[in-house]
Amino acid sequence: MFQDRNGANSGTLVTSIFWELSAVTSAISALLQNGFTDEDIQAVGVLEGTVSACGEFLSTIGLPRDLIRLYSSCFEDGAILLMIRVERPTGQKAAIRLLHRFGAVSAIASNSHYQPKVLLADDRESQESRGGL
Repeated sequence: MFQDRNGANSGTLVTSIFWELSAVTSAISALLQNGFTDEDIQAVGVLEGTVSACGEFLSTIGLPRDLIRLYSSCFEDGAILLMIRVERPTGQKAAIRLLHRFGAVSAIASNSHYQPKVLLADDRESQESRGGL
């Protein structure tokens, strides 16, 4: 998942939570219209039923435990996780702006060393990850 053409993991991973499927599809369309590719974008959600291996899946994509707990809880309530791989900082900022424009509750960008920048819908200033997430 999210590998470059040579099979290596690359770029920064931007993750966001949405509550509405229609908002996710609109965000994906906007991302595609703004230069992101199908290979850069992944969406995961549970439309009906329960989640069994959610934490394991989130761990395999390299998310830290605090985000795994947050996203797992959101999945239980019907949220959809949208993930975008970005290569440049300008792409990261553009992706986060688009995600918020289309209703993302949160958008988090992290690299392999996990030093995330958290942007909440009501606090769009970049800030360090808070322990309460």
